[in-house]
Amino acid sequence: MASRGTPKEFIVDVERWCAKAKLAPAIVIVDTIQTMNEEIVTRWPVLTGFSRGSWFAQIGERPGGQGGVGQDSLARCNFVAATMQMGQVYYMGNTAEYALRLELGFVGQDSLGREYNQRGRYIVTTVVGQASAYTKAAIARLKAGNARGPNPGGGGAVPGRGIV
Repeated sequence: MASRGTPKEFIVDVERWCAKAKLAPAIVIVDTIQTMNEEIVTRWPVLTGFSRGSWFAQIGERPGGQGGVGQDSLARCNFVAATMQMGQVYYMGNTAEYALRLELGFVGQDSLGREYNQRGRYIVTTVVGQASAYTKAAIARLKAGNARGPNPGGGGAVPGRGIV
């Protein structure tokens, strides 16, 4: 069961996979997003911790916020994911000024005159490209009765009620 290319086609595939497994799509989607959050945040490079602490999520629009060292960005993003309703759009982003440079790399001089020859890490790009695999893993895990975090508060997400 390979997923096709567009977001709408992916949603159709998820609904089909969920129907076959007799699972609610909303629970599968939240589990998938929380797994993807974990993959992105834990793979993100750490020097001072500022950029890793600068991940934010929001429903319906791109997130803003001030991150920093010691902030639990994974719990923050997973909480937002757990409150999602079907049909809503989940956005996750990093508000550190240099986050895009970490993801995609940068060669040349920045606006402050600093020289860079930094290769991209492509962490977000890779994780998003594996969304179908994360969704299939969530379905298998949930079908086996193993609702997994990482989500704040422990239990599984229930549509309309968030974390229980």
